[in-house]
Amino acid sequence: MRLSLSKSLVPITILTLFLLLRLPYFLDYPIFRLDELYECLWSYLVSLGKLYPLTNTAPFIGALYNYLAALLYALSPSVASFRLLPVIAGSLTPFIFYFLVRDVIKDRITALISSLILALMPPHILIASHVAWSASLTPLLFTLSLYLIWKAYRSGSKLYWVITGIVVGLAIQSHPSIIASYTGIVLASSYIFRLKVLRIAKSVVPWLITGFLIGYANMVVYNIVNPLHSLMFMAQARWTGISSGLTIFEYLRRLRFITIEYVTMYPSGIPIITLLYYMKQPLFYIFIALFTILIILAVLKDRAGRALLIYLMTALCILALGTRGFMVFNIFGFTWGPHYLQQLTPLTAMLLSLGFLSIRKFKIKLNYLRLLKGVLLGFSLFMIMVWPTLNMIAMQTYFYRNGYTNQAFLSVLNTIDEKYGNIPMYVMYDNPYRDPALTTLHFIAVLEGVNIYPRMDKDVIVTLRDMGVKMVGEDIIRRYVESVVRESTNEFVNELYKSDIGAIVMSPNKVAISALKELGLEGNFTIIDEQVIGMGNVPIFRVVVIEELSSCKC
Repeated sequence: MRLSLSKSLVPITILTLFLLLRLPYFLDYPIFRLDELYECLWSYLVSLGKLYPLTNTAPFIGALYNYLAALLYALSPSVASFRLLPVIAGSLTPFIFYFLVRDVIKDRITALISSLILALMPPHILIASHVAWSASLTPLLFTLSLYLIWKAYRSGSKLYWVITGIVVGLAIQSHPSIIASYTGIVLASSYIFRLKVLRIAKSVVPWLITGFLIGYANMVVYNIVNPLHSLMFMAQARWTGISSGLTIFEYLRRLRFITIEYVTMYPSGIPIITLLYYMKQPLFYIFIALFTILIILAVLKDRAGRALLIYLMTALCILALGTRGFMVFNIFGFTWGPHYLQQLTPLTAMLLSLGFLSIRKFKIKLNYLRLLKGVLLGFSLFMIMVWPTLNMIAMQTYFYRNGYTNQAFLSVLNTIDEKYGNIPMYVMYDNPYRDPALTTLHFIAVLEGVNIYPRMDKDVIVTLRDMGVKMVGEDIIRRYVESVVRESTNEFVNELYKSDIGAIVMSPNKVAISALKELGLEGNFTIIDEQVIGMGNVPIFRVVVIEELSSCKC
């Protein structure tokens, strides 16, 4: 009875630990990206019952995330709810992964090491567990599908294969890049089972397809109503590698880039640009050496290790086809690991744990050598599991102390609400929706329920998305946006006279008096509060609170 209780407490303790690792700074960092916030706006409309989409903002991604995020937002209407969903998903991934490795490898210690490596991985914490978009569900659904595949294979249950197909469908609709991982799994399985794979596939494919059609049903319907539009959009979308010309040299450049990105994201969660910093640290070279040695040991000593290497190499080669091969920076010059590489983190953790398993199995008779082996094993575990996490914490602390977090946006909205209430607020663009700082604040304000102008209601959000999907000309989008801004400006001014007080957010270089002149408010309203908000030494916008002269107590 005690043994059974202790066994059940282990996974519960693990899940609690994983959750606690992902909660700190989950709302503060990474800085919101506009594509992340636009997925949140799509979910926001779902939560209000104003939209029931088949796809996400990008039509090659399904709407699964939107409905799940809408459910959390309905319970607690705040932008924090959207980021809480990946926190939960990210915590469940290593939890399920523990059971997968335990059942496949038949070794609880290896399962525990695998799940801890994954749980402590900076990229899995910062991206897969913090960023509020559909791709953050992919590692969880992929891991769950692998666990179900193993269960279905061992039990021979047709129902299990149907359920597996459903989860595979959900994983692909969360982000189609996961097809790279499933292709790698097929090749790795062929290496393990050889011709037996064909016999297994022959008997299970009908049940897998049945389940897949259920899990991918919304996307199937969408592509029937709009014939193969998901594929056509993916082939034309500017941010995908598929849309640009591909030569052998361009492919090799992308493959080189994505491989470097894959390796360098592990020490802190931020790939490539941190290299100049880490190349000055001796521990970085020790980490890379141990990372490489563990993979080599796993490949040399274990057939499963060789299969996992086949999986990783296959997935990287396919992902290089769909990426552009360059980094996307946020508005303050920082970036983080790409979402399309997070699908590789679970089985990378398993590969590393197999390297540790081979060291554990190495038998030594002399006591002092056994002691030395234990010390080396402990140091290796520290370098692979703990050192990267400490780097990530140090990096997050640096960003937090210097103000490079989302609090720059959230604190402004909270301060205005505390001092003046939910007053009308106007975002004054020089070029509507082109200023990333102002647009980020604008989108967050909508999700926080602020009385914000220009309006971002269903018509505006859906129209802007549809224009992007149809890839209409920039002139058409600009004219539409200008008409929205013009109409919203008049609405803001009218409400301002009714409430007697309001706020204007503008570029930090803009003079507040000139903003009042542009809005026709000079002489009727006076400035009662003004502040330039910055991140570190970078000013990002100016906030001005104005009050009607007839009501002003100044």
